[in-house]
Amino acid sequence: MDPLAVITAPSPNESPQEKAAREEREAEAQRISDLIDEDIRAERAVRKKEEGVVKILLLGQGESGVLINFGYFAILKLRNR
Repeated sequence: MDPLAVITAPSPNESPQEKAAREEREAEAQRISDLIDEDIRAERAVRKKEEGVVKILLLGQGESGVLINFGYFAILKLRNR
């Protein structure tokens, strides 16, 4: 037997109002859980598409050649296609 089933089981003397309120809370919790699961699936799909993608953060002052390096990387990428 599931140990959580004992904890989450409704009270044997639960009133109809308490039952309705409990079922409403459970439905809302399930809805939120489904939204989280959907977000996780979407994030996994994005990660799978980005597999092999390398992100580089180029830092530097205004005239340090960051744009030149960016252009160089773009040219390399185009050559490798």
